[in-house]
Amino acid sequence: MVRHRNNRINPTYSAATAMRILKHPAAQIGAAAILGIAFGLNVGNWAANIGFVGDLFIRLIQMSIVPLVMTSVRAPRRFAA
Repeated sequence: MVRHRNNRINPTYSAATAMRILKHPAAQIGAAAILGIAFGLNVGNWAANIGFVGDLFIRLIQMSIVPLVMTSVRAPRRFAA
């Protein structure tokens, strides 16, 4: 909010305010979701052709999660106080 000489508040946002808001992780997730929906609605047929990129990303995440979980379950407790 910007205050003018007569002490009234103008609801216009500056670029610095927008950048401060977008530094918050929840705002970034919300902005990405809105942009993803808009992208899908505008170029949905074309985006279906590159769907393998998303599938590859999900498979890579799954491939890394299982070893991490199994390692944390089987880790020895030598360094516990």
